[in-house]
Amino acid sequence: MKDWRDDIAKNLDRASENSCIRTSHKTLTFKEAHALVWAMQQLFIEKKINQNPVVICGHKDPEVALAMIALAISGIPWVVLDDSLPLFRQKEILDQIQPQFSFGRRIFTGLPNITPEEVKDCALLPGILKKNPWPKNPLAYIIFTSGTTGKPKGIQISHQAISSLNNWLLAELSPLESRILNQAPFSFDLSLADFLLSFNGGKEYCLLTSKQQRELTPVLKQLSDDIPTLAVMTPGYASWLLLDQTFNGRHCPGLRRIVFCGERLQPKLVLRLWARFPDLKIYNAYGPSEATFAVSMVQITPEMCEKTMLPTGKIKPGMTVTFRDEDGKTSKQGEIILEGDSVGLGYLGDATGFEKGEHFNRYCTGDIGKMEDGLLYFLGRRDRQVKYKGYRIELDDIEANLLKVKEVQQVLTVIKSDEAKAVQRLIAYVVLKEGSFMPEKELYQKLAQFLPAYMMPALKIVSSIPLNAHGKVKGA
Repeated sequence: MKDWRDDIAKNLDRASENSCIRTSHKTLTFKEAHALVWAMQQLFIEKKINQNPVVICGHKDPEVALAMIALAISGIPWVVLDDSLPLFRQKEILDQIQPQFSFGRRIFTGLPNITPEEVKDCALLPGILKKNPWPKNPLAYIIFTSGTTGKPKGIQISHQAISSLNNWLLAELSPLESRILNQAPFSFDLSLADFLLSFNGGKEYCLLTSKQQRELTPVLKQLSDDIPTLAVMTPGYASWLLLDQTFNGRHCPGLRRIVFCGERLQPKLVLRLWARFPDLKIYNAYGPSEATFAVSMVQITPEMCEKTMLPTGKIKPGMTVTFRDEDGKTSKQGEIILEGDSVGLGYLGDATGFEKGEHFNRYCTGDIGKMEDGLLYFLGRRDRQVKYKGYRIELDDIEANLLKVKEVQQVLTVIKSDEAKAVQRLIAYVVLKEGSFMPEKELYQKLAQFLPAYMMPALKIVSSIPLNAHGKVKGA
């Protein structure tokens, strides 16, 4: 199997003057990107950074993406800590991984750090990047997601899994367009797809920051100015873009393809996009973070949109899917069990969820699905895990963190879904301890110290959890 780092190193070593990474305020050529990656590699050698993880602190800075490449070709695992994470959450992650170094402008007490300024000072006379054979450390990165205990859970992903994903994406989506849009933060594995397509395909990588994404006008201006030709995003984000009538083929004439993943794609959304972009090619993909972004993908057709549910595609090479019923027996419909070269190395310090297969790890997803006409369909979940705005969220995680607030006695978190079962809102009903008083706004501020913004629910302080005759929360 071709290693995913081969073409990235080759494309950077060409050191061309073509644009490599573009943000609203900065553009780096492949030559400049090559110099920065080479400098990082030299600093890792100089500081004797070995195979323990390095924390990359930042957001949508070009240096964050380049640090991922530099660590990968040096055989050093990485963990991205996005600036949007609350400090408490960041410390929980640091306690789990025990990193040897950090990269970025954020300094953690007692943790040695390399700054982007140090890298620039070292990048004046770049040489050739290290090439294959690559270092033998199988671990590429650890990505943290919501956990049922109230603490983030680390998923360990190998270079083999990334290589398998990379080769599949390039085979399915080549020839690639000139500009590829990034929506998701680098701490969210949705970004892995556009990252690989850009750097391995030698294409321009257009980064949207979270600040830009919060307001339609600056986002649509950048989309109109930069004219990305391929985008990877969540359906929820596309729905938000469609709120503005200028998100159409006339203002974004270069947009030719969108790959959707991270949450359920609805036929209605596809039809709305085609009304604005008649020639747009739309792909639907499926896969948990434990299986490295996605394990299935399909180009959506008008015929597929005549049904109430869209398929998530054919299973990628190197992967097999089976289904288990509630008794653990193999069935035609049930829990999706994934096995193959895309499955990760397991959770950090936790063996649950993964099984040893004959040649590869096997992952029990908790998702319910079926195969129909050779295509995988996602039907829902068997537990309290939900997908909201593309993020995977354990409702138990929200409740455990609300209970850290000393005034809170009892919590129940529920979801509000639309007719197609897509999650629209998270709502937490909170009962305070006897004698306690706290406005919902103050409770929200306290919870925000523990949870990232995408996990924050609407809060309703009540005297008791409002259940109906069937034991369900009223109005949920």
